Amino acid sequence: MEREDFRAALRHPQTRRIFRRLLASSNVMGPSLAVDGQNTAYNEGLRAVGLWLALKIETSAPGEVAALMRESGDDLMAHNLSHREK
Repeated sequence: MEREDFRAALRHPQTRRIFRRLLASSNVMGPSLAVDGQNTAYNEGLRAVGLWLALKIETSAPGEVAALMRESGDDLMAHNLSHREK
């Protein structure tokens, strides 16, 4: 049932945007190390949630995490271009 829920969610552009924001906010692809141990622990907690989400997405729909990351890059590029034109 969970796989079907994730697959259904991934079919909607709004949910894909939310997943992209969660993955970015959790810094799933980046380091957790901070200046002090408390911030490192906080960052690791965020990252753990992101890794959990990435695992659930990838288990349900292989290749979708990479697709979400590409979409995030495309969104950033479009955002940067729109601000240059102003």
